[in-house]
Amino acid sequence: NMTNIFFLACYYAIIFPGGFLFAAMSFAVHYWTDKLCLLRIWQQAPESQSQITDLSRNWFFPIALIIYVLISAYHFISFPFDNACEDSNTTVSQDYVGKFTIQDGEGQIFQTTITTEEHDYFYCNQDIMSPYYYWSNSVNETAAAFSWMTKEQ
Repeated sequence: NMTNIFFLACYYAIIFPGGFLFAAMSFAVHYWTDKLCLLRIWQQAPESQSQITDLSRNWFFPIALIIYVLISAYHFISFPFDNACEDSNTTVSQDYVGKFTIQDGEGQIFQTTITTEEHDYFYCNQDIMSPYYYWSNSVNETAAAFSWMTKEQ
């Protein structure tokens, strides 16, 4: 049971970091209930080898940590930060060319310049688990196939 809890906490850590807290609480409950059962309820167990604990300690936990690192790296690499894809076939409209003052959410003010050589961006689905996800080389086809409004609308 404890190896399952540890593996699931590691597997889902990126999307649910609170899982480590729940795993720790579950480990504490397991510890105290097993301690009570060993000392008060259960009989003495027959002699057994330490093969399962050795296997778990020497193989399962290192492999689970390696899987945790790989899954975490995969989630961080594929995290869709803004769902904006560059359209390399078009350039910025003349309406947007010039110098602008931008204020971020914290109140800091920045100066930016947009030139005619810069490209347009459009909404694209960057959720790699979605059945409609396409790699970046076919982004324009994705936008054309799944656009829900025309310019006339």
